[in-house]
Parts: sequence; structure tokens; C-alpha cells
Amino acid sequence: MKVKMLLALLAASPLYVAASESAQSQTKGFVEDSALDMLYRNFYFHRNFINRAPGTQNYAEEWAHAIMLNYRSGFTQGMVGVGFDLQSYSAQKLDGGPGRVGAGLMPVGSDGHPQEYQQRVNAAIKIRISNTVLKYGSQQTDNPVFNYSDSRLLPQSYTGFSLQSNEIQSVMFDFGYFTSGSSRVDQGHDSPIGLTFTNANNTIDARSAKYAGVVIKPSNSMSLLVYGSELEDVWRQYYIGGTYSYPITNLLAWDSTVNAYRTVSEGAEKAGDIVNTTWSVAGGLKYGGHRISAAFQQVHGDEAFDHQGTPGQYGRLWIANSVQYSDFNGPNEKSAQLRYDYDFAASGIPGLSLMARYVKGWDIDGTQANHLYANRYGPNVKHWERDIDLKYVIQSGQAKNLTIQARYATARSSDANALVDMNELRLITSYPLSIF
Repeated sequence: MKVKMLLALLAASPLYVAASESAQSQTKGFVEDSALDMLYRNFYFHRNFINRAPGTQNYAEEWAHAIMLNYRSGFTQGMVGVGFDLQSYSAQKLDGGPGRVGAGLMPVGSDGHPQEYQQRVNAAIKIRISNTVLKYGSQQTDNPVFNYSDSRLLPQSYTGFSLQSNEIQSVMFDFGYFTSGSSRVDQGHDSPIGLTFTNANNTIDARSAKYAGVVIKPSNSMSLLVYGSELEDVWRQYYIGGTYSYPITNLLAWDSTVNAYRTVSEGAEKAGDIVNTTWSVAGGLKYGGHRISAAFQQVHGDEAFDHQGTPGQYGRLWIANSVQYSDFNGPNEKSAQLRYDYDFAASGIPGLSLMARYVKGWDIDGTQANHLYANRYGPNVKHWERDIDLKYVIQSGQAKNLTIQARYATARSSDANALVDMNELRLITSYPLSIF
């Protein structure tokens, strides 16, 4: 009786999406709704390490390109729809050698040489009922507590189950359970999930990772996210965040973002005793083609606010000062950012954009850190990073949507910082193509 009453209340709610309006009821078929896309990416990476000791590697440099095919089937018709997704990644080295490895574009062999070729195939089966999709296989999840990195030539992926439900309008429930993964340079799918402390050459493996969350979008200008996750025997992590934008006039608009994480060690505490709260707030004002923004971020805890990921690589942190090189996530760190964006469409050059930002971090103190984080930071550490990003997207013709991007970063730090001083240049060309 209680179940019947609940279903009746849901059906009467204006937020409920009736079955007759569900995505599954509107499907055209397994083949009819299928799509095949291709992305060509060409990536040059150069990182110059400043003030390194004589006799050590003082720069990393690689150049490679890749073709990424992404096939997404439709769902079979009926109350229960079945389909599958398939991705094929092929990469080739164009330049690089044993004295220049470390860019993370291609796998590196035991002889210290980057491999000439790399290939990986991801596959996943999916089942849909109404507006709920269950998927198993190799996937690229994207949420604040468990996500993949696409900051090099090929993206990461993870193997396991995910479920996303959109039965309530403007509300999405998100669940996942994963047991292995593929790093950006893996050709298989059996790398352990865990966490990698930046530049520590030390990893912690978890047998599994799981998460649950909800995304609420009451309007096009507002969103709220609440998530919880667990890396088995490592930590439990909780997240709350939101975005809000407001058009003040036809030319003037405001936007803001708030993020907050709470991380505590769990089970066997493989990474040590962790109690960490990290938060950030950011806001920007846009006028015509100009946008200026500022952000503040703080880490509360004697351990760094770390990343989940696969060996040697990690996912993204949804905090304001996680930028090109640094995440400004050291123990007890405070950081502030000033950023400027310009869209040259306002000057008659659509497709061209510029971004420049400066981030400064201070009050880092890692002297009380334990286990994985011990001896990585000293007291009173300071550092800064400056990023410049210039991008052009071709607007028409045979090369429409071809993107050419240059990203330059400069980072400097006081002594006893886990991060090294460096200058970095990334030149990226991307060409997406819809085949059908």
C-alpha cells in the first residue's frame, strides 16, 4: 500500500517524467540511434625543469598524435533497451627519446624509450529502462569524487558499473562501482585504482572505488551537486558544490562556483590517518568579450588534498585553483587566483579566445604529515603559477571545428615544496568529425 501511494504521489508531481515521455519509449532502435565520431589529436609537450641538480634530467619533451573512434549504439525498442559503446584509441610517437621522457604522452619501456605505438579498445554494455541507464565495462566517469583525466594524448578510463537515473525532471542520481582502470598510457584495463601523490613516485592501491551522488538543476542558471565516495581501505570522501549565473544586463553577467570536500581515512588506512577539508569559492564578471574572475581556496589538514586515479596519473579535483600544473592542494595551503578571459568574437574574430591567470599559494606546512605525505613539504612553503592559453576554432569550411591551442605555464616555489620549478608548453591540435 505504501509503495502504491508513493508511485501515485510521484506520478502527480510536476517533476516526475511519465513513462510515456521517457527516453526509452522514444527510442528509434539499436541501429537507428547509433552514432560514430572520430577525434584526431596532435600533441606536443615540453616541460623545462628549472634549478635541477647537475647530471639529472632537466627537461621532458614528447610529440605524438592519435585517432580516437567512439561508437555509441542506440537502444533496442521495448520496455528494456539494450545497447553498447565501443571506443578505439590508436596513438603514434612522432618524436621523443630516453633522455626526454616524462611528458606522459606514450608508454615508456623498461629500456627508457617511449614506445612507437599504443592502442586500446574500451567496450561497455548498457541497459535502459525509462530514463535510467545501467552500464558495465570501460567507462569515463565525470563527477567530483571519481573522474577521468584527459589532459594528455589519450584519456583515462575505469572498468566497472555505473547507473544514472533521470526519472525526476532536473534531478540526476548517479552511482558507480569500479575495480580497475586504464591510465593514459595503458593498453589494458587491469591497472589498480588508488591515489597518486604528486611527484612522490609512490602509489596506494584500493581494491575498489564506489560513489553515489545527486545533481539538481532547478534552472539553467543554477546547479547543486552532492556526492559521497569510498576508496576501499584508503578514504571516504564527501563533496558539495554549486554554480550560479545571473545576467545583469544584455552585456553584463555574473557567475559563481562553490566547492567543498571532506576526506577522512577508512578501513586499513593505506595512505595513513587522513582528516582533510578543502574548499574553494570563485566568481566572475563578464562584459561583452571580456571576463575577469577571482578565486580563493583553502586546505584544512596536515596531509595534502590528494587525487584518485590510476598508477602515475590522476583524475581532476573540482576546486577553483586546480590549474595547468599545480592544484594548490598542499597541507594547510591557502591560495588565490586572478584570471582574465577574452573572446575575440567581440572584435570580429569568432573562434579566437585568450585566457591568462595567476595563482599564488602560501602557508603550506607539511611538517605534521604522515605516511604517504611525510617529508614532502616543509614549513611555510610558498609558490605561484602563471598560465596563458590561446585557442582558435575554425568556424566554417572543410576544417570546421578544427582547434589549435597553445598552453604555456610558469611555476616557481620556495624550498621544501613537492612541486618543482618549471616552464611548460603544450601545443594541441584537435579535429572532431561526426562520421554518422
